[in-house]
Amino acid sequence: MKFYRLLILIALLLTAMLTACDDGSSSGPGDPPWKPDLIHHIGDAGDVGQKSYIVNTPDGEITNTINVVNDHNNGIDAVSDGNWIKIQWVPFIDDIEYVRIYRFRKELTGIVDHVLLDSIRTVDDESYVDNSLNEVNIGQELFYYIEIVDEHRQFSISDTVSYKLVGKALLNSPENQVTINGSDVINFVWTRIPSGLVVKYRLLIFNENDEIVWSYDEYDIDPSEYDLEVLYNIPDDLETGTYYWRVDAFGNDILVNSGSESALNMFYYIKN
Repeated sequence: MKFYRLLILIALLLTAMLTACDDGSSSGPGDPPWKPDLIHHIGDAGDVGQKSYIVNTPDGEITNTINVVNDHNNGIDAVSDGNWIKIQWVPFIDDIEYVRIYRFRKELTGIVDHVLLDSIRTVDDESYVDNSLNEVNIGQELFYYIEIVDEHRQFSISDTVSYKLVGKALLNSPENQVTINGSDVINFVWTRIPSGLVVKYRLLIFNENDEIVWSYDEYDIDPSEYDLEVLYNIPDDLETGTYYWRVDAFGNDILVNSGSESALNMFYYIKN
């Protein structure tokens, strides 16, 4: 009998030890992952000058400086593929299992249309494109935040970022995939956006390496003009090759970053 009592005592001691080691959480050991940083809109392709943004790290705030702003490093922004928004985050400090992306709007009554957009496994890219949007969302300020979850199911939530879409410029000329033979001038034509939400357009020409060959800002100062035209005087150093062009629109809301990117058209230039 004494032997069985000893076994019972040992079992009780083991149970007490295991209970003492349990922190009462099913998420596993350790602290939650470091809070993620979503990047606000910090610039646009064709901007001149450095752009900076602040990142929170365990050692304090640091400032990241971008020398050349492009479509891949400028934070939340419109994209050319559709009436969609791209969000971007700073690389995570901890090992993360998956990321949840959320979106909502604000009205006078409070937060509305709060949805979980997606849950994705972490990948090398530090961005996500919300392709669930359409023309209905044009003119709405949309807010985003992410939740990151580690292997122990512990989580952290970012702050929010926001962006507002405006309509896209319609590219007219030159037509997509056209060949231009030895011209001294190319006449770029696009249809302005009639919503009144746009104050400026930026014409961008890219080479095959996604580098900007030329950019030009055209202000929307005459609403009576339906189409806008810009002449590009071809420089002597423009070589024969494939080029792409698009028109970015910039919104007139001084309190909210807003804009759009047109479709991306291609032309093949043959130098004399």
